[in-house]
Amino acid sequence: MIDESPPAVIHHAFNWHKNVWSVKTAPKINLFLWRLVQGALPLGANLQARGLTANTNCPHCNAPETALHLILHCPYAQQVWELAPFKSTTALLNSDSIQHALNLAPTLVCLPPKGITTELFSWLCWNLWTARNRLIFENGGTSHAAVVTNALVNVREWNQAQKIPSPPRPTPTTAPLYHAPLPPDISFCNSDASWSRQSLQAGLGWILDNETLPHALFGSSCCNHVTSPFLAEALAIRECLRAAQTAQITKAWMRSDSQLLIKAINSKTYPMELFGVLMDIELLSSTFAFILFTFIPRAQNSGADSLAKSALCNSPSALLN
Repeated sequence: MIDESPPAVIHHAFNWHKNVWSVKTAPKINLFLWRLVQGALPLGANLQARGLTANTNCPHCNAPETALHLILHCPYAQQVWELAPFKSTTALLNSDSIQHALNLAPTLVCLPPKGITTELFSWLCWNLWTARNRLIFENGGTSHAAVVTNALVNVREWNQAQKIPSPPRPTPTTAPLYHAPLPPDISFCNSDASWSRQSLQAGLGWILDNETLPHALFGSSCCNHVTSPFLAEALAIRECLRAAQTAQITKAWMRSDSQLLIKAINSKTYPMELFGVLMDIELLSSTFAFILFTFIPRAQNSGADSLAKSALCNSPSALLN
């Protein structure tokens, strides 16, 4: 769940899809960037807003700890950026908000011969965060050079893992072949669920995006008494449809990484366990001018997956365990 403290002010023009969910990095880093912008990390300023006043200053310099301070303005962070293999970080270090920094991140030029040809900014942010936590919880300091080195190692390992060839996937047969052209203003609606067998809880996540929106719309929730992951996936699609309806989307391309669920929806063969939820999905679908349900691989659904896992991890029962 997001901190109860007032969320960070987010400029209307901030492009969530481009600057957070489409960043070519590990899914956990995409989620970290989202929490960073939302003001949802347990930083000192957020903890103070929730009434915790002890030991909430920056562990490096004892200044008030905000997201912007942690990543850019702390003297410790600034020395890290000075060591980072970028052509120039002047504009970045002068950023007045995390959103501005994320807008600038794609313009950073990584110098040779580090062997990094893709995104490095997010990994440096992540390692600044983990160095901060190590200092607080393990009383172990991390040198500026170690933060940069760890980030370089992380990004190289991530890039190498993406090059491992995957076995060819069979062409999905769960969705009907669709040969007609899609409407030009169609919205891409991804949903996913995360389920706990122990608590019978499910985290649901969804992302809505199209070319006309200034930024992607997204949301998450947690449900109790969910008896299977199959039911959880159906609940996620239902919530995604409701969110699309609330956003006044009329043409939706619903995408899920559950092949069985997409097959059930498209064939209208409703298992008894899902009958009520799938009937809700059918009724909601009838309110759209155009709607299409298709399967997508899990790798293409990382944003919704991260939201679902975060919702489950931050459910009240999970926080009590």
